[in-house]
Amino acid sequence: MKKIFIFVGIIFSLAIYSQGVLTNGSVAPNLTARNPFLDASTSFDTSTSGSNDLGKGLVFPRTDLTQFQFVSLDELDGISLPTAFDGMVVYNTGTGNTSTAQVTTATAVTPGFYYFSNPSSVNQGGTSIAGGQWKPLGATATGNFWSIGGNTGVTAANAKIGTTDNVLVQMISNGNSIQTFGTSTTDAAFRKVVINPNASTNVSMTKTKTVTGTAYDFALEVGGKAWFENGIVTSASTYPDYVFDNYFTGKSTVNPTYQFKSLAETEKFIKENNHLPGVTKIDDLSKGGNGYMIDATQLSIQSLEKIEELYLHTIKQQKEIDALKAELTELKTLLKK
Repeated sequence: MKKIFIFVGIIFSLAIYSQGVLTNGSVAPNLTARNPFLDASTSFDTSTSGSNDLGKGLVFPRTDLTQFQFVSLDELDGISLPTAFDGMVVYNTGTGNTSTAQVTTATAVTPGFYYFSNPSSVNQGGTSIAGGQWKPLGATATGNFWSIGGNTGVTAANAKIGTTDNVLVQMISNGNSIQTFGTSTTDAAFRKVVINPNASTNVSMTKTKTVTGTAYDFALEVGGKAWFENGIVTSASTYPDYVFDNYFTGKSTVNPTYQFKSLAETEKFIKENNHLPGVTKIDDLSKGGNGYMIDATQLSIQSLEKIEELYLHTIKQQKEIDALKAELTELKTLLKK
């Protein structure tokens, strides 16, 4: 807005000297020692008795920025044009790229307001426009500005939201979720947010993924390796303490269906089913192009269950070994007598 006010001020100042600029009222220098450079609000205030239609708009000069060239560059001595056009606002009518005959960087433009950004020259005394660039004003899909309601004409070159500064960028929603939407329903493209855009490594917020013909709902998909600084926390409906409950008391309120098996019973089950009791068999796992889909939480509980069973069997066997050792020692003592 500051740049617009400066440019408007130049236009109205020219009304004093040129018949090419018309006004709907007089221009008077009555803002001495005030903040505004230009104030057109008082004379056209509808809250008094003014019109709601007359004198409400500012008509900017129109130009085609794809053809526009700066003139009077020989006056860039740091005195006559000290800002080197930095902040100059125009209304562009053209579509295409700005010329690079006088500046290094071209800008893709469509009809709308643009301003010339040339701050580096101002810092150097306003003697050059070569480092300047035309940039859009307001929320458009051109350049670095996006409309909150949606954008058209977006290309791979300007489809970016963020900052090149070394600062934290946050997306905040008060009490609701932040979502991304895509029109594709394929596994690879549906609702995907790419954090690390390598060929095979990405993080996706995926609504649905199909594995072996079955659709599953996932909150997160990681294609590649993942690093977790403080571990992974999951929820489960049970925990293998039921092994000890059942072993010592014969029942468990944590998992009433669990039954501790002897080694003989375990051996019989393995021979008949080709897997450990209480562990998901391979036929019940879904298999996709990258291998089997395994529930890590369920497998962790099943593995801990087997570890606790092994400890109980080992403790029992050790007691039997110690008893046999004691009997053997006693027999040896008797034989020596």
